[in-house]
Amino acid sequence: MATRRVERTSKFKSCLKQLSKKYPKLTDAIDERLRAFASAYPPPGDKIPNMKGRPVFKQRIPLGDHGQKGGARIIYYCDDNRVLAMFLYAKSDVTDIPTKEISQALKEHGLVVAAPPKK
Repeated sequence: MATRRVERTSKFKSCLKQLSKKYPKLTDAIDERLRAFASAYPPPGDKIPNMKGRPVFKQRIPLGDHGQKGGARIIYYCDDNRVLAMFLYAKSDVTDIPTKEISQALKEHGLVVAAPPKK
């Protein structure tokens, strides 16, 4: 399988910038992790339920001295062509990202087709 292209949402970039102030090595670790996602098949991480079949995953990553369990999370979309990094957060700051917010991010990037209007 060919390597997928890696894209980042503006929300992801903003969170990475903010977390990198506290954890300077995080940017390199994230870049490395996203490259690994792009070449891995099947994609690593836990598939997020209730995404109507969309391939959206959550992956744990170590953050400073917290390790993976108490570290950070990346939520990303992954199909045959691309990896879209949508959210990044420290587990100590945010418990979880609501499904509705993930769906909205997918919609903003053209990954959810709107249902046709009812007649």
